[in-house]
Amino acid sequence: ALPPAERRSLIAQIKMESGARSSAVSAGIKSAFRDLDSRGYCISMAEFQKNTFGIAVPLILDEGRTILSLGGGGARLDVAESALRRNVASDLLQVAHDIQEAVNVDDGV
Repeated sequence: ALPPAERRSLIAQIKMESGARSSAVSAGIKSAFRDLDSRGYCISMAEFQKNTFGIAVPLILDEGRTILSLGGGGARLDVAESALRRNVASDLLQVAHDIQEAVNVDDGV
C-alpha cells in the first residue's frame, strides 16, 4: 500500500539494521509480500524469535489515505502454520473487510 519508492527505502533501512541476519530478513520480507499479493495476508513463523508467530492483513481506509494493519501473534510451541492459514487468516480478512465497510458507510461513501 506504500508508494514503491517509500517501500524500497524502508526495506533498505530494515536490511541495513539487520546486520548479519540481513539475508534471512530479506527472504522473509519477500515471502511476506508474495503471501500478501497472492492471499491478502502475510504470516511469520519463528522468524525473529523461537516459537513465535504473527499474521496480519492490511486495512486500507479513506481511499488509501489511511493505511493500517490488523493482526495478531503470540508465542506457542504447538501452533501450526496451516492452522493459522486455515482458521485465523480468513477471520482477519473478514474483519478487515467489515471495518472498511463500516468506515465507508459512516463516511457516506
